[in-house]
Amino acid sequence: MGVAYYIVLDNEAPGFDTMVNGKAVARAREEIYSVTDALKIKGIDDLTDFGAWDEEFDVAENDRAVETPWFAPKFGLEWVTVVRQAVEAKPSSHSEPERLIEDLKEYEEVLRNAEKIGARWHFEMDL
Repeated sequence: MGVAYYIVLDNEAPGFDTMVNGKAVARAREEIYSVTDALKIKGIDDLTDFGAWDEEFDVAENDRAVETPWFAPKFGLEWVTVVRQAVEAKPSSHSEPERLIEDLKEYEEVLRNAEKIGARWHFEMDL
């Protein structure tokens, strides 16, 4: 299996498939941070809800996430598009550029559909 970043919407019945692979994104996490740090934009974990992990990994109560982060689809589309374009511009800087680009395109599709229905989103991780 492997770790994957996937999109969660605040609409549990959006009327479209929200399934994405997300494994290449997880494997390229540090590479994505190189891109986001260079562009001075939020890192992927800034867009991720780790609340479910706090309990599972017995994180101290005062260190737990207080609120679930929700983002507008437009923001997500901008973020994903900028990251994808950076990977496309320098594919040799990434270990699996084709797979990473494919994952990012899947995110774009989900976020475009989320925008149509006005649903907010965030990433979560599947281990």
